[in-house]
Amino acid sequence: MGPRRNGAARSLVVSAGPKIAGTTDGEYAGGMPNVQGLVVVPLERLREVLAAVVAEHVPASGDQPVAPVLVNGTELGRRLGCSRSTVFRLEGDGMPSVRLGDVRRYDPRDCLAWLKAREAQRRAREAIDGSA
Repeated sequence: MGPRRNGAARSLVVSAGPKIAGTTDGEYAGGMPNVQGLVVVPLERLREVLAAVVAEHVPASGDQPVAPVLVNGTELGRRLGCSRSTVFRLEGDGMPSVRLGDVRRYDPRDCLAWLKAREAQRRAREAIDGSA
């Protein structure tokens, strides 16, 4: 039997086996037939315990740097809305990439920042050329 909510007390009831000590076969414990090891935990306490476990095992965003997600040229092209060959051409123009063995991988955040900087430089050149 799985978890169920006890609406009145706002708690979570979980069964852990077939029978509670002191009951006869077929008796119900809290509306649950033949339950062993019944656990009733108030939802607020369950939230507190879960928050503590998560805090212990998952670093806060400022505690440790998050490893970048590296993608291949096809996936980067899909994310940027261009072809894989365009990704390789941009790499040749200086877009950042990482070599892992025999393959190139890209951090989409770095690539997008590079593209934005390149676009800003292009607009600045056009502004200078247009005003001269």
